[in-house]
Amino acid sequence: GYNPAFHLAPDKYYGPADDLKRFVDACHRRGIAVILDVVYNHATGSSPLVQLYGPTPDNPFINIPARHPFNVFYDLNHEHPYIQYWLDRANRYWLEEFRVDGFRFDLSKGFTQKYTDNDVGAWSAYDASRIRLLKRMADAIWAVDSTAYIILEHFADNQEEKELAAYGQDRGRAGMLLWHNLNRAFSQSVMGYLNDPNFSSDLTTIYYKNRGFPTPNLIAYMESHDEQWLMYRMRAYGARQGSYDVRSLPVALDRMKLAGAFFFTVPGPKMIWQFGELGYGYGERGEQCLEGAGDSCPSIAPGRIDPKPIRWDYRNDPLRMKLYKTWAELLRLRREHAVFRSPETQVRMRMQHGVPGRWISLTHPELSVVVVGNFGLEPLVVTPTFPQTGTWYDYFNGDSLVVDDPNTGIELLPGEFRLYTNRYVGQAEPGLITVGVVSGDASTWPERVRLETPFPNPFRTQVTLRYALPEPMRVRLAVYDLLGRRITTLADGLQAAGRHTITWTPEKLAAGLYLVRLEAGGHTETRPVLFAP
Repeated sequence: GYNPAFHLAPDKYYGPADDLKRFVDACHRRGIAVILDVVYNHATGSSPLVQLYGPTPDNPFINIPARHPFNVFYDLNHEHPYIQYWLDRANRYWLEEFRVDGFRFDLSKGFTQKYTDNDVGAWSAYDASRIRLLKRMADAIWAVDSTAYIILEHFADNQEEKELAAYGQDRGRAGMLLWHNLNRAFSQSVMGYLNDPNFSSDLTTIYYKNRGFPTPNLIAYMESHDEQWLMYRMRAYGARQGSYDVRSLPVALDRMKLAGAFFFTVPGPKMIWQFGELGYGYGERGEQCLEGAGDSCPSIAPGRIDPKPIRWDYRNDPLRMKLYKTWAELLRLRREHAVFRSPETQVRMRMQHGVPGRWISLTHPELSVVVVGNFGLEPLVVTPTFPQTGTWYDYFNGDSLVVDDPNTGIELLPGEFRLYTNRYVGQAEPGLITVGVVSGDASTWPERVRLETPFPNPFRTQVTLRYALPEPMRVRLAVYDLLGRRITTLADGLQAAGRHTITWTPEKLAAGLYLVRLEAGGHTETRPVLFAP
């Protein structure tokens, strides 16, 4: 809990101390690590550290004025030997008495004595004294438990973070891990605002090596206790184009699946914020808006450290559970296959700002994977670079794709993604991907699948083909000769409900009678067409 007063006391939400100990033991029996989020940068007036000498500049334990611009309550003096002793004893107490597995340090960039003004840029610059203090603390922790996690909410100079990440690795330690905030980039991407000059939609730094880290010590996240929920931003501000509306709940849930596909598949540790896997955010009255996270929230909205409305009922919503199961499938793949975790995986990607058609290519001796997705607002052909030709398997729909050209284009509806593997690794639960299947205005849809008579017929140079779909469904429209040989495929993929038109212009084709066949949703219709050039 956010407890900057009594740093050795469990928050009441976790029950009495012995109950918390039993909880930690129960987690360990299930292979779950327990990491404490601790607030050692500052203390309230109730803290004994403040009470001993009072909230005055003469108190040797606190800094008045504070030594950094983001101070809360009273800034602790981490250069003082007694504060260092207190900090080390507190960490040891939690490690030994409660058997926790490590700590996430709130506002670790505040462990400094250098700054007395509000210059955020100077505070974020490389600070050798701050690095020394954090390394000293890490050594004291690892002396108690050499495997303890040390996670820093730092957001400082990249070289400083790289140095902290590497610390101790020459002695077999894991190094320190650092928070990596991708909330705004993912928000812009799922909202459909890919070209906004004020906010970047670039997702490339989700891969730690793209920030120059040789080891996976960046913990990437899309949402946190300080950042707005993606669902809230989609539902409140999402882009609209034609009938495609990001603010629609089914569409927003689809785009959360898309985000997950480009989040969990990249090597390096990830963090999920509470109920993100069920599309938490927005609510009927806007109560699932995070006050203080940069958006205009209604008065009912909770603040960043306030209790949040618990929506266990979301588990009874079939569409939200499809999101939950999609993320679960992605995590199962990550757990079972080293390609999604190994530092040896070769990673290539196209996820820059302004790019709607995005892809990730993962190559590992065990398995190769290509993830391709459409973050735009209209259908798109996305051309990834497959690392090899041959047969690739679509994990979520069970189809196979024969790749003769590494630059084979993949046709995707807005919000749709595919995950291909170069060998069969099973298939996800059917029906999880609902792009275009549960959204739109049903009153405008045709009543049944229907292929209209081609026009003109006969035709000399080109013919117009029209067909109607009563609901979004996977469609194949192809032309055959009278011996049943397929001449060309004009459409093959998921299409929205409504009326569609395709123009066919044959090239180097003999005159004669041909058959146009529409296959959609288990229904087949055929129309003859005469080519008479």
